[in-house]
Amino acid sequence: MKQTIQVVALLLLVSFGAGCGPMISGVKILRAGVRLSEAETAGAKIDALYEYTAAVEYFKKAREEHAYSEFWTARRYADKAIYYAEQARQKAEVASKTEQIGSEPSPQQ
Repeated sequence: MKQTIQVVALLLLVSFGAGCGPMISGVKILRAGVRLSEAETAGAKIDALYEYTAAVEYFKKAREEHAYSEFWTARRYADKAIYYAEQARQKAEVASKTEQIGSEPSPQQ
């Protein structure tokens, strides 16, 4: 009886562990998509082209790996996509602020 309980507990643990892979990588991919949208809204397509392009390509690769059930790899690519999307957003926001400061008319003396 004790062995049966241990086997059932082990099977439950393994099944819960196997179920987390798709969920975690799926959430990371969704988060990467949101970060990409934020970067695009901030103007990263123009002001942070390298970072934005890297984020887009890592995002595509994360989705591809997720489709092939390579959940750990998909999670790693999604993390990279999030990182580059955040870098792109920050760079675009700095460029936008710089443009706003530079475009203000000089005060009359």
